[in-house]
Amino acid sequence: HPWPIPHQEPDARATRAFSRKAAYHFGWDWGPRYPTSGIWRPARLEAWSGVRITDAHVASLQMLGDTALVRFAVDMEAAGGTAGPPVRVGIRTPDGSFRAVVENIAAPAVGGPFRWETTLVVPGAELWWPRGAGRGSPRLYDVEVDAVQGHRWDRRAVRVGLRTVELVTEADTAGESFLFRVNGAPLFARGANVVPPDHFTRRADSAAYARLVADAAAANMNMLRVWGGGVYLPDVFYDLADQAGILVWQDFMFANALVPGDSAFAASVAAEAEDQVRRLRRHPSLAIWCGNNEIAEGWADWGWQADYAPQVVPEVEAAYRRIFLDVLPGVVARLDGGRPYIPSSPRHGWGHPES
Repeated sequence: HPWPIPHQEPDARATRAFSRKAAYHFGWDWGPRYPTSGIWRPARLEAWSGVRITDAHVASLQMLGDTALVRFAVDMEAAGGTAGPPVRVGIRTPDGSFRAVVENIAAPAVGGPFRWETTLVVPGAELWWPRGAGRGSPRLYDVEVDAVQGHRWDRRAVRVGLRTVELVTEADTAGESFLFRVNGAPLFARGANVVPPDHFTRRADSAAYARLVADAAAANMNMLRVWGGGVYLPDVFYDLADQAGILVWQDFMFANALVPGDSAFAASVAAEAEDQVRRLRRHPSLAIWCGNNEIAEGWADWGWQADYAPQVVPEVEAAYRRIFLDVLPGVVARLDGGRPYIPSSPRHGWGHPES
């Protein structure tokens, strides 16, 4: 790499910024340095033919009185090779909460991804509310999606919540607001910063995440931030947050180190982000995406710029902008456009009165 990257390691190898693994394994102010390696989540091979469902989620919500107009999206993938019969896509709720919809659509003959969207009308909709909002419970609807082509079929069961989340940043007498509105109502956010429950990440099982969410609920929290120096947490954490009515501030996994500037790294980050955004966007608890933890702060306030010759500074800043002002917000806008994104946290940093 043509220039050094500031880091939190006790030696000069500076490997952390180049390794897409949990940054806290390399040592932090609250934990030791134990870099581990190896496959730590299940690995499998999948074989399929015809058409499969890859994702199903609420793409948008509009309220007309107590009637919800829900734009529901189903992403699928066709094996391709030959032109097959139409795909019959259907969506329903087992308890009949809203009318079932079935439609025949064409899959691309050459194969590849395609999408079906439909508008569901839900009269008397029960909205998903954060805990303690005093307006309702975190209501979840069970939804079943089917895709059938000839004798081949696929099914996906998902739980969805009907809610809107806005990040309000408007000029005010103190400068600019930073406020979440849920279902049009302002929310006083009470919460904490979440680091992985175990230093050796694989040892944290479902029970560990159940305790974490239960403790947050018992402390009357309504928002948890998944910190960018750890890992993207497993599905069980977000499922439990959905059920408990706890909103999630989701960092991308970058913390306290600048990023490489090469194209291969940017392409890898884009693929990583696409995978995580597709995985997590179905959760009503997910409130905001944040690019990183404290990197903008380190550059502005911690003296990192002094490590570089003046002619190198523009390259370092361009690498930062590429990842956090281009790649990551681009992925969020394309795949999860209804949720806000901010490049870094904190917004202002040490020594600034706005903080």
